[in-house]
Amino acid sequence: MADIVHGATGAQGSPILSALTSAGRTAIAAVRHPEAVPDGIVARQVDLASADSLASVYEGADGVFVHLPMGAPEAAAAQARAVVEA
Repeated sequence: MADIVHGATGAQGSPILSALTSAGRTAIAAVRHPEAVPDGIVARQVDLASADSLASVYEGADGVFVHLPMGAPEAAAAQARAVVEA
């Protein structure tokens, strides 16, 4: 199975993605822009506010690393609810 890393192209998720892959783990980048993910990494486009979008990526995962992006508190709350629901 694999670990899911949100924000895998950003300042928080990128080092986690790197650490996981360096340790020989399989990681999937859960991102808004899959084209920005480094070659050799599986990327899945997700909508952090959609539980359905997240659930399809989370299915069968060993772990999920979640980093909510900066933004309005209301958006962060909605995203956190979607992650928990998924």
